[in-house]
Amino acid sequence: MREGNNDSLNFTPEDFRRFADLLHQKCGMYFDDSKFLVMKTAVNDRLKASEISEIGNYYQLLLAANVETIMESTINGTGALHSPNDREMRRLIEILTVNETQFFRNKEHFRALREDVIPRLIKRHQQDRQLRIWSAGCSTGQEPYSLAIEICEALEKAGEKLSGPFGWKVTIIASDISDRALKVANLGRYRREDLRGLEPHIIQRYFLSLSGPHMQTAPLDPSQLISPNRAPMSRGFDRMAYQVNPEIKSMIKFHHFNLASAVYPRESYSNFDLVLCENVTIYFSPDVTQRVIQNIYKSMADGGFLFIGYSETLWQINNSFRLVNNNDTFYYQKPFPNDPPPTRYGRSLPMTGPLKEGDSARLFGGTTDKLRLDRQKLSDAIDNAKIPDRTAPVPLNDATVSPPPKINSALPKGLPPKSPEKVEKKAEPASSIPVPATPPDWKGPLEAGLKLIREHDFDSAQVYLAEALKLGSNQPLVLVAMAELKTKLGAYNEAAEFSRKAISLNPLSEEAHLILAMIHHREGRIQDSIAEFQKTIYINIDSVMAHWRLGDIFRSLGQNSAALREYRSTLSSLEKRRPDEIIEDLPIELLKRTCEQNIKQLGK
Repeated sequence: MREGNNDSLNFTPEDFRRFADLLHQKCGMYFDDSKFLVMKTAVNDRLKASEISEIGNYYQLLLAANVETIMESTINGTGALHSPNDREMRRLIEILTVNETQFFRNKEHFRALREDVIPRLIKRHQQDRQLRIWSAGCSTGQEPYSLAIEICEALEKAGEKLSGPFGWKVTIIASDISDRALKVANLGRYRREDLRGLEPHIIQRYFLSLSGPHMQTAPLDPSQLISPNRAPMSRGFDRMAYQVNPEIKSMIKFHHFNLASAVYPRESYSNFDLVLCENVTIYFSPDVTQRVIQNIYKSMADGGFLFIGYSETLWQINNSFRLVNNNDTFYYQKPFPNDPPPTRYGRSLPMTGPLKEGDSARLFGGTTDKLRLDRQKLSDAIDNAKIPDRTAPVPLNDATVSPPPKINSALPKGLPPKSPEKVEKKAEPASSIPVPATPPDWKGPLEAGLKLIREHDFDSAQVYLAEALKLGSNQPLVLVAMAELKTKLGAYNEAAEFSRKAISLNPLSEEAHLILAMIHHREGRIQDSIAEFQKTIYINIDSVMAHWRLGDIFRSLGQNSAALREYRSTLSSLEKRRPDEIIEDLPIELLKRTCEQNIKQLGK
């Protein structure tokens, strides 16, 4: 007989893999080895609660669960779970997936919604006066209620009304896999502390003040739900509470729904103008995530918008969406039927083709509703865009790479001087049509400058990169190289300016965001630094330095859980690198050992 406390529970790696495989098979959820302690704690808690003494018996109980019944049941009571197997599977899932949230949590996303997306949707639907929105993975309700508030504010600003004979019909579907979280969301009652950060006029207009000696408040009761490795989410009893007002509540319909379902019922999940699915796909394996995103795509209206979490990406998941960069954040748009196909970008490879000034912003911004882009011009720009292969060696001695134009009589080291050659003068062609001279190329001096940076010869590198900048002042790669050099020289203000210009030309420049993040960190602008590191990860989820630096920042702030997450992500990214690779002058093996030590210390 196994005891029911976490310290003595004999939960082996084989046990972990069995449960992880079962959850993946039944629900599409994915748990890697870093979730071992989380799984152990959750299983132990449910063993005690269900009074089952053997892990094998508990596994068999879950094995008999009917996943279809679990998926179909809703918060409204239809398809209620009568089987103890189904109920137990849901309880385990709730422990493993619960996420604490807050009102207007992702500030940059809500700023983009407020200033761009929602006003565009209101203009688009002036005729039918209807909006359909989906908060997928709504947890305890703060996200859908925040969306409802933003819609009301935007309608009022546009001179529109939510009710009345000419009022708008706004439907927000809010779904989650946790039945208990949905009950809290449906209640719509929150503590005073849960509303911190909200403007007083928002609280006054959209919440009703409640008080009493025994007023139970959200989010959750710790006796009913335990979140492993986190403080309990319940606030118990509080004398002051706030209830979401009826107008806001009437806009939202709460559903119990598993996003990993093979098919989404069209009667509820279709024609969405806006979908928020943030920090949900982190629980799914890549194949399940692909299915989820494809199903979400099918459920959206043409031109609809999708927001995913800061640490999530659609790279190698789905190429159907158009990437939008606006209000210092990224989100996605489903193209209209006649739009050109979305450009496919590598996860960390910026677009470096010869786009004309202004085309980059259009390319990343998608289409507008009333003034469509010149599609042929955009298509030509896409066709001409080139994504370089960074894994290939730099062909410094290749005959196709021209040396930089003459700068002075004594070239710095880095490239051997070109030997004088006797050039045989050819006869003029019979035709009198002049042959245009090939303009000097910025790539030669750029490659030379980067080679010299790697050799730590910064003075010589500066000569070549200055020439590259002269020849390619609007080339993101040149600007990033200058930013890197200025950082090495300690000219941080200049480095920041070069980074910002590179981002303005190519919002997906991983290196520019990373350099800017490091500069902000050095200057003590911690929140700005975190934001730029998160953008870097959004572009390249395997950015070693972004995860590493975020881990250090969160650790210094005392946010150990967040620091652990970033160090584990660093370690995962390092495993994909060559053992002999050098990152920021540090060998891979040293970074791994340091990362493992940090994880061990924080895990105590």
